[in-house]
Amino acid sequence: QSVDWDQIECDKPHFIFFKATEGVTHVDRMYHRYRREAAERGIKVGSYHFFSYTTSGREQALHFLRTAHITKGDLPPVLDVEYKKKMASAEWIDRNVREWIQTIEDSIGVRPIVYCPCKMYNEHLEDVLCNDYLLWIAAYRATPPGCNWTFWQKTDCHKLEGIAGGVDYNEFNGDIRDFHKLLID
Repeated sequence: QSVDWDQIECDKPHFIFFKATEGVTHVDRMYHRYRREAAERGIKVGSYHFFSYTTSGREQALHFLRTAHITKGDLPPVLDVEYKKKMASAEWIDRNVREWIQTIEDSIGVRPIVYCPCKMYNEHLEDVLCNDYLLWIAAYRATPPGCNWTFWQKTDCHKLEGIAGGVDYNEFNGDIRDFHKLLID
């Protein structure tokens, strides 16, 4: 997807999370460029990893850390956990999500945000996260029920001048002071 940053300037978002990695081998080819270009325009940036059910959480976290350049002023890193056709057992998910989170915290001293659909949180992650982590919840029909969300992905087909096709639209649950408290020191 190409981005016309001059057009976006007219309706510039306050923040953008960019996909950095997936699993243990995939790196998003536009990650570094888009992240840099957004930051140059004063948009707060964050980086996320798309979780895979085929490799350990620790290996995935190390891949993410080698790729993502988390710096002062960024939003915390995000682990994106979604349903797939081939799901691992609840125990495997629990262990490996915990491994990813712990590896990130131990390596950079920042508690990550967890992104997931509401159903994934309720069925698989609520006990793992124990209300200790900020949530970015995908819920396209209504406000996310039953969880304390920090970010809410309301749609994945928002139109933004300067980007062909649809983009995710997210809302932050707080005011500007709350938002700035999230940024990495």
